Amino acid sequence: MSNYKVGYQCKSCGNYHDELPLSYGSPVPDYYEEVPFEEQERRIEMNEDVCIIDDEYFFIRGCIELPVIDGEGPFIWDVWVSLSEMNFDKMMEYWEVEGREKDLKGKYGRVIKSKIPFQLGVLLGD
Repeated sequence: MSNYKVGYQCKSCGNYHDELPLSYGSPVPDYYEEVPFEEQERRIEMNEDVCIIDDEYFFIRGCIELPVIDGEGPFIWDVWVSLSEMNFDKMMEYWEVEGREKDLKGKYGRVIKSKIPFQLGVLLGD
């Protein structure tokens, strides 16, 4: 019999869940880590979903959802993407608009700015 216990301590709610975690990600864009700690308060404005660095670099948090066969829901990678200031401002105009993801779909160039750790062999079935 294994001593392995399936479950995790949730960083969002603080509770223990008796299941495998299906959501991973970074709490900050990678560029955040390049700003010296003593300068972060002055140079970075952010909340859980939006980050602005030096009033020049604009990031939003999004999700990459991967279906799980026979699962109750998708496997989710939280990622940060960079936007131009113009696209960031437009996105903020629609932030509270219901259905905005359909209205704005494909309108932005985005670059993932989060490391996504994986082993290529695992993804390719090697």
